[in-house]
Amino acid sequence: MKHEEEAKWVRYIFDRYPAVGALAISKELNSKGIRTHKGELWSDYSVKYILRNPIYTGHVRWNFETAAKGRKRTNAEIVTELQQVNFEPLIDADVFEEVQQIMGRRKKMAFRSEGYYPFSGIIKCAKCGYPFSGGQTIKPSGKEYRYYRCRGNVSFGTCDMPIISEEAIVEEFMKILSVAQAEVEIDQPKGLDPSEIQKQMQQLGRRKERTEELYIDGDISKDRYAKLLEDIRIEEEKYLSLQVSGNQFADAEEVKSVLRNLRDEWPNHPHEVQKQVIHSLFDSITINLVEPARGPKRATIEIINYHLR
Repeated sequence: MKHEEEAKWVRYIFDRYPAVGALAISKELNSKGIRTHKGELWSDYSVKYILRNPIYTGHVRWNFETAAKGRKRTNAEIVTELQQVNFEPLIDADVFEEVQQIMGRRKKMAFRSEGYYPFSGIIKCAKCGYPFSGGQTIKPSGKEYRYYRCRGNVSFGTCDMPIISEEAIVEEFMKILSVAQAEVEIDQPKGLDPSEIQKQMQQLGRRKERTEELYIDGDISKDRYAKLLEDIRIEEEKYLSLQVSGNQFADAEEVKSVLRNLRDEWPNHPHEVQKQVIHSLFDSITINLVEPARGPKRATIEIINYHLR
C-alpha cells in the first residue's frame, strides 16, 4: 500500500478497536480486500501489532532486543520522541494511551483455556486446512457448552466453517476408534528419559521465541510463521504427553488396548486425560460440515481423514 493508503487504515484500526476489537477489525479489513504491508491477510495478531506500535504517535522504541538477532530480549523498553522535522503523528497520544488501557483490560477479561480441550490442534478443517481450538461458554440454563472454532474463520475470516460443538465431534470420533484399532500394526516409539524430554521442551521453547521474533522483524511471511508454529505445537504436544504419562505406548497391542479403553470409558475420563491420550495417538483428524446447527439441533459433521502418530 502507498503511505497515504496505509495511514488511512492505521487510523481505521485505532478508531474501530474500542468498539469491536482486533479480531473483528481483521475480518473487516480482509473482507474489504485490504492487505498488510507484506501483502498478507490480517489477523488479530497483526492488528494488535499496529495498535501497540508507538511510532504512529511520533515515538520510537529503543532497547527492544530480539532473540532472532542472536541477542537476549531485555524487556527494558525505552520509548522516546521521534526526532524528525515536520513529522505529523497519525494517532493522538491520548488516543494511543486509551487503546493501550482497553487492550490491558480485555486481556485480563479474555477467556484463558486450561488446555483441556481434547481435540484442540488435532481437529483440522476440511475447507481451509487450519486447526480448531477449543472454548466454552455457559448457557442461560447454567449448562456448560464446549465447542471448537476453525482458525481460518476466527483469526482470518477466510473460512465459513461454523462453531462445532464438542458433542458433535465426540459422536463422530467414537465411530472411527474401532477402525483405528484395526489400522494399528506397527510398534510405537518407546518413551524418552525425563531429562531428555525436558531438554527437548526447552529447545522447542527457544524455537518458538526465535520464530516469533523473525515474524515481528519481517524476516518470514505470515504463512511461513503459522506453519512453523504449527510444527512446533505438534512437537510440544508429543513431548508433553510423554512427560505426563511417563512413557509412550510400547507396542501395537497396547495402542489397541488404549483405543478400546478410550472408546468404552470416554465419559468417565476427565478432559485432561482425554487430551493426553488423543494427542499421544493422533497426529490429525480432518472434519467436514455435513449440516449446520439449526435451533436446538447441533451441527452434523463427518471425519473424512485422520492420521495416527
